[in-house]
Amino acid sequence: MPFNGSGSFSPKYNWQNDAALGLNISSSRMQGQDDDMAAGLSLCLTKDGQQTPIANLTMGGWRLTNLGTPVGTSDAVTKNYVDTFLASATGSSLIGFLQAGAGAVLRTVQDRLRDTVSVKDYGAAGDGTTDDSSAIQAAVTDNPGKKILFPYTGNPYLLNSNITQASPPASFIVDGGVTFSGAGKLPPASTNSFQLNVGDYLTRVPVGGTVKYGSTTLQVESLPDATFVGNAVPIYGGSVSPLGNPNFTGFLWGANFLAKMWPSTGVYNALGVEIDLDNHYQAGVGDGLRVTGVGEFSPNNGISVRRANTGSDWTTGALIQNFVTGLLIDASTSAAPQYGARIEGMSSNLLRMKPSDDLNPLSAAAFLTDSTGATVNFSISKRGGIKIGPGGTEVSKWVAGSFAISPGSIPANSTADVLVTVTGAVNGQPANAYPPSSAVPPTGITWQAWASATNTVRIRFANLTNSAVTVPDGSWRVETITH
Repeated sequence: MPFNGSGSFSPKYNWQNDAALGLNISSSRMQGQDDDMAAGLSLCLTKDGQQTPIANLTMGGWRLTNLGTPVGTSDAVTKNYVDTFLASATGSSLIGFLQAGAGAVLRTVQDRLRDTVSVKDYGAAGDGTTDDSSAIQAAVTDNPGKKILFPYTGNPYLLNSNITQASPPASFIVDGGVTFSGAGKLPPASTNSFQLNVGDYLTRVPVGGTVKYGSTTLQVESLPDATFVGNAVPIYGGSVSPLGNPNFTGFLWGANFLAKMWPSTGVYNALGVEIDLDNHYQAGVGDGLRVTGVGEFSPNNGISVRRANTGSDWTTGALIQNFVTGLLIDASTSAAPQYGARIEGMSSNLLRMKPSDDLNPLSAAAFLTDSTGATVNFSISKRGGIKIGPGGTEVSKWVAGSFAISPGSIPANSTADVLVTVTGAVNGQPANAYPPSSAVPPTGITWQAWASATNTVRIRFANLTNSAVTVPDGSWRVETITH
């Protein structure tokens, strides 16, 4: 064996040792030496490619340099070739990616990265001077229904043209520090073209099937564990006015919700906002909606219900159902309360109450108590009767009008009756009659009134003197009260 296994070649014979031993050179030994050298050369690689390695080559930290461009699948490649190829359009398609987890499947890096799209993938610079309109438009047009990222660059994205939304619409994920400049705009929400989009925009297009409780575009939950102490807030929306900016004259909206209803042959409904309070804790706790005013100044309205289109009105401004107390107004902690309820701007029907039935007409539709809540000072029954003061008698009807009265001459110590038709008067109920200032009966004349029949009030004049007295004619005011 000409090589010692470590790459060193040792001659088969040493001629100097043979001479010292007195050995003559023989043809057989000479041939053996040459054969051994030939066998050693046969193990060497030739530069003309005649030899093929028969074992792994250990380079010992050295490089193979100046390689040619590979052609076959088993050809070696240079570093420059690898760098150039990986930076090409197809480079990432040859690199594998495997997500963590036993169920993960192998994908290429190219396939993985194409799950999301960045406007920079289409040449957007975000330097504030380059018009990024065409680049962003290309990103939107080529990726309908996908998420498009707007990375923060430290400068605005310049838009000189409006961006048109794709179909199905793309979603936008915009880094917090991103700003936009120029006359162009991102596409607005399809449901409200007045809203300028400068941030994240999420959209979904539910297709087919029936979903009983709704198809949600965004779901946010807060699920605190047993060690959590505090307020669990799954979503927070806030806006703050620019400090010291005299040009800001708009509204600050903590949140804005819109349900848009288009004409349809189907039957459907809409809810701008639904708040479900699912109470499995205990009775009497939890607020479905709480509006809290903070800051050192008094806010205007806790809840404002209005129509943007003044040509039509809400059918019902507020509907409250399934309650123990439909509306509770508690001013006990108010700094300076003025009105428990105030109704303005209506010429009639300021308040209407409709009972569920008429089975118990004397039960109260409204009542006013003292500060303890134990004594009723004023009440309105379901039939419209009024009680004033604790234990007062109910007044269910009050009818009044002006009527021409001509009592004439009343003999001494006699009476005279005048009948007046008062529509609504109830037989046996009390009545009052008031003379005009120009026709006050003379001294000695008294009178009383009562409903003597249905729709009839009788006024009885009594002459308490010893001579006849004439009572002047006049227009009297007559009132009848039904208990």
